[in-house]
Amino acid sequence: MAMCKFVVLCLLIHLTWGELSCPSTPPGLHKESPSPEELKGCKKYSCNSCCTVESSKELAMNPLESAGRWNFTQCNRTLTNACSATFSEIMCFFKCSPNLYVFENKVEGFRKRIPLCNWFCDRWFTTCMNDLTCVMDENWVTGYKHTSGEVDTCFPSSKCRNYTQVYGGDEDKPGKTMCDQLFGDAFEYSEDEDLCLDPFQEQHNVEIINEFFNGTKETQVCEEEVSNYTDAGMIVGIVFGVLGGIFIILAALAFYKRKRDSKSKNIKKPEEGTAQELATMTTAPVPVTLPKDDSSSDE
Repeated sequence: MAMCKFVVLCLLIHLTWGELSCPSTPPGLHKESPSPEELKGCKKYSCNSCCTVESSKELAMNPLESAGRWNFTQCNRTLTNACSATFSEIMCFFKCSPNLYVFENKVEGFRKRIPLCNWFCDRWFTTCMNDLTCVMDENWVTGYKHTSGEVDTCFPSSKCRNYTQVYGGDEDKPGKTMCDQLFGDAFEYSEDEDLCLDPFQEQHNVEIINEFFNGTKETQVCEEEVSNYTDAGMIVGIVFGVLGGIFIILAALAFYKRKRDSKSKNIKKPEEGTAQELATMTTAPVPVTLPKDDSSSDE
């Protein structure tokens, strides 16, 4: 069933194109095509990003304050660190990734129902469940007072509620309402582990897109993103290898020192003789026998 939904979704997006591109709407918020940027935030997309340096500065804040129209300091309270980090990932993913063009209708210019993995959605809800929002309903697109070019604010009649009150209710799928509703129809909760995307893992997302489209769609992931997961084990291995080498060297030095000390103890010093013994050891003078004088005997 999930596979059928995904197929239908991709068939509906019938006017997608094969080259990397950036969203055309809302106008002016993205570049026309991705290119390298020295991003302040969302750095894993720096090699080819739809974000500009300026737009990434907002997403580099910790905790988040605002990103475009989205307000993250609602109810005069900042997000908790864990909630802010998860929002940062999904915002970077949506704004900066050059690989989401496959979900965009070229005529409408919108990306809709991007399938997010259920484990990401559940994590998103769990990290934010005690944070506050003043959204009127569940939808951030329509639930705030919006003025073009400015950050959204709470309606005068809105009340502050925590995310559990707004998006909770399904114990088996705690993040479903949040993924399906918070950003309108931009995302959807997906339980198909083989056909869902995770904002924390761009390499995984590229593999899913390439597999589904049989490699006909251009995708890109920065080398840093690939190495983030593979190099971690290598780094740990190198560290333990170096520590092991140091331990072996120290053990060898300790063994050598112990062996040297043991050998020196087994060597006996020569004993000094007594005065009497030394006297007996003195060589006596050898008497010299002179030859007889034959001339004296003749007289």
